[in-house]
Amino acid sequence: MIHPDEPIGNNELQIDFENITASRRRNKDLLTRAYATHELVTGGMPNHIWVEPTNACNAKCPLCPTGAGESARPKAMLELQRFKGIVDEIYPYTESMNLWNIGEPFLNSSIFDMIRYAEDRRIATRVSTNGFVFYNTANVERLITSGLSNLVVSMDGTTAEVFNKYRVGVDFDKVYRGLELLHEAQQDFRAGPTVVWQFIAMRHNQHQIPQARVLAEQLGMVFSLKSVNLDMVAQDPTNVAFLPAENLLRRYETDHQQSPWKLKSERQNDCGVLWRSMMINADGVAVPCCYDYEVDLEIGRVPDQTIRDIWDGDAMQTLRRRIITERDQLPPCAKCSVDDRTIIFLDEIPVKRK
Repeated sequence: MIHPDEPIGNNELQIDFENITASRRRNKDLLTRAYATHELVTGGMPNHIWVEPTNACNAKCPLCPTGAGESARPKAMLELQRFKGIVDEIYPYTESMNLWNIGEPFLNSSIFDMIRYAEDRRIATRVSTNGFVFYNTANVERLITSGLSNLVVSMDGTTAEVFNKYRVGVDFDKVYRGLELLHEAQQDFRAGPTVVWQFIAMRHNQHQIPQARVLAEQLGMVFSLKSVNLDMVAQDPTNVAFLPAENLLRRYETDHQQSPWKLKSERQNDCGVLWRSMMINADGVAVPCCYDYEVDLEIGRVPDQTIRDIWDGDAMQTLRRRIITERDQLPPCAKCSVDDRTIIFLDEIPVKRK
């Protein structure tokens, strides 16, 4: 049940003031001005960047292209040396980094070193995980000492029965015990990342939202509610069963029961992401954002090209031109709802406790 009085948290990565150096401030100003006037050449560098440690995963989530077995991309692990090359080029300009895409980041054995390398250069890092790795106390300590800024843990239920209806192949009890160990370690070390309990609201789990929020608070976690996305896998009408019964928890029209799913809001011919961020996959292929998980719009390759050459290169300029004139003609953009945060991240929607 949704209640209008109690906020549930914020899913935004907070940037410390000390991370905003003079060069980063100038870079951000360049990007802001370029976007305001829709200049195709920004003259700057990405303010934020996504880097994919791997596109492999240990889970079989049915609405994920990796979990559902629909992704055509060969499995890859980003090498630490390539990652360091990326960071070495961007750190004077880039404030923050998301370390995931369509895989489980902690399957990459270099992930803790990647986090430490970026954080040592004052790039705030965030990782999203299914949490399987923290049942191991050594991994908990490595996480605490890595300097990670923000950890998002996918916890779509408060019991194994409900949790495993979507997080197939993940041991709920081990994940929850891992969160307890992480909380204890943070108290002992008096350090560690902000930890987010991310709950994707679906029909089978929406009744557990109030309890999940209480458990998150007990574990010192920020609670974040997210609406389920049906657009990442082949559009199967039976997937409508995942949509919550409560309309407020959906990003799609209530009465639209057939694919293609209709979003509540209309997509605009615009997207600020192309003026502030980009995505580098585990194999070095660069795409405009995380929604291009099947590489429909390749914009370059690392290390064959520098980030600077890719960022204001011909492919990126073409995308910036097209996004403001024909967004619906761009495959990933036509089904994207990332820029409508009131639909995706329901952080302003409070949850009533029982």
